[in-house]
Amino acid sequence: MTAAVATKLYAGIIGDTVRFSTPETSTRTLKIASALAATDIDIATISHHEMDLTPALSKLYGYVLSEQTIEPSGLAHVVLPQRLFSDLSLECGDEDALVPLPGNLTTVKVWLFFIETPQGQYRVHFRSKAINVNAVAKAFNGGGHPLASGAFVPDLATVGQVIEQMQAQILAATAVD
Repeated sequence: MTAAVATKLYAGIIGDTVRFSTPETSTRTLKIASALAATDIDIATISHHEMDLTPALSKLYGYVLSEQTIEPSGLAHVVLPQRLFSDLSLECGDEDALVPLPGNLTTVKVWLFFIETPQGQYRVHFRSKAINVNAVAKAFNGGGHPLASGAFVPDLATVGQVIEQMQAQILAATAVD
């Protein structure tokens, strides 16, 4: 295996496991990461690169922190309008590096990113620390994993419906606990 391939695989593992912090991180995951690290790749540089922010992304970071709504239930949500991407010279998809951000807040259990596309619909990122978000994503013709899913919704009215259904999912999940 070349260092270039090992670097990409290690970076993929770091990204997919959110730096080894998801429940899917297993001893097998860590063994694979260890084997990749043994190929003499620069794991510190790879890890730092996964956290890199351009000046434009740092402004988006600030926007997310200042504009997100955090509900008493532990649901955080934010809408990123297309004009913001234009103003910052960013493209849809550039926000992917920031999707884990609300999860760093201690009071947040589930977070939703709604990104307006150039076509006017909204790409939804569903993320959670422990509550299954995939059922709500599926209700809006999306899907993915229990703690990380996605969907597209047509308008802001549907954004409101996603928020309502996610609130209900959180309340149902926490009532069982």
